Amino acid sequence: MRKNVIVLGAGPAGMTAAIKAAENGARVLLLEHMDRVGKKILSTGNGKCNITNEYMEVSCFHSSQPEFCLKALSRFGKKAALNYMEEIGIMPISKRGYYYPASEQATAVLDALRRKCEAAGVETRTGIKVQKIEKKKRFQLTTSESIFEADALILATGSMAAPKTGSDGSGYELAKSLGHRIIRPLPALVQLKSSPNIFKQLAGLRMDAKLELLCDGKKIEEETGELQCVDYGISGIPVFQLSSRAIRLFEDGHKMEMVIDFFPALDGQALFETLIARRKRLSYLDCEEFLTGMFAKAAAGVFLRSVHIPLHARCTDVKEEDWRRFSKLVKRFHVPINGYNSFDRAQTCSGGVDPSQVYPQTMESKLVPGLYFAGEMLDVDGICGGYNLQWAWTSGTLAGIAAAKTEARR
Repeated sequence: MRKNVIVLGAGPAGMTAAIKAAENGARVLLLEHMDRVGKKILSTGNGKCNITNEYMEVSCFHSSQPEFCLKALSRFGKKAALNYMEEIGIMPISKRGYYYPASEQATAVLDALRRKCEAAGVETRTGIKVQKIEKKKRFQLTTSESIFEADALILATGSMAAPKTGSDGSGYELAKSLGHRIIRPLPALVQLKSSPNIFKQLAGLRMDAKLELLCDGKKIEEETGELQCVDYGISGIPVFQLSSRAIRLFEDGHKMEMVIDFFPALDGQALFETLIARRKRLSYLDCEEFLTGMFAKAAAGVFLRSVHIPLHARCTDVKEEDWRRFSKLVKRFHVPINGYNSFDRAQTCSGGVDPSQVYPQTMESKLVPGLYFAGEMLDVDGICGGYNLQWAWTSGTLAGIAAAKTEARR
């Protein structure tokens, strides 16, 4: 007898789970509460869809159970994900280790997933909201349309990030109703807020920088890349990479701080010596003009004022000791973190279903036989670079295959 599998959530993880379950002999019903499937895929990789990454280590993922990710990825990793893309008609190309569809269009990936669902015999229904799930001999789902029953159930309803795409957190309540613990969801891959008014002066600037994340004064992580200054704080890829840990520790009551190196090309002593050498050549310039060519004008003004160097004083009239203070400030600019943007602005979120209650080899619940999880439902979030989609392909595949093998119950 064919197994009846229901998948809740038609994002990348849910569609993958549905495809794999159907390919392994199950009768699959894919339910989506939005009016169409795969909305979130369209925004990934700035619309280009970063499929996965050449560099694939457990350190690229955040979770309360890091070994959970490792065990799952060992069963379905980067190579398997690339093969899966080829199977559904996507030709992956690598750009510095970041994999995209050759067309560089997220719509191509969504279309390929939809076509594969149809070819595998997956029945897809949209606009259906699940109100209640009960586990008797089979799973019974009460929805806005009717009652559905299944031998196996896969929850892939997403997190709370980017709610306009359908990730409204409703799946967490369904998981809780079935006995699962939910680790508090928090925004991740998101901008961080700070109090200094200097960011209003720096707003709009983009510059290469090295960022150190400090927790209670102790360095715990660092990232280098293009920093974007916004009027309320900091943004850009390096900020996003650090945001998951920063926000969770901040919410746990720790003092969080970012130390920014605004001139990573030189160490502090070399920067100081460069300034002194330039000062000899450019003695006819005032301090603001003297820094042109090294720093954006707005940034130079902020740095000068921060160490009380007059903008329009002749650069040679400023003592070497003041230029040394200037160099130290530029290399270690302390920014307190006092907030972060909401789920509306987040690309993903940390937290979710506690992985310690789930088998990593199959994504099956340890509490409810026949119940599976996939994607952002779980307390697993990746850094920027294709890691969250890799997790969707990994968890969706493992859940779909395992669910299809669940013994059918009459």
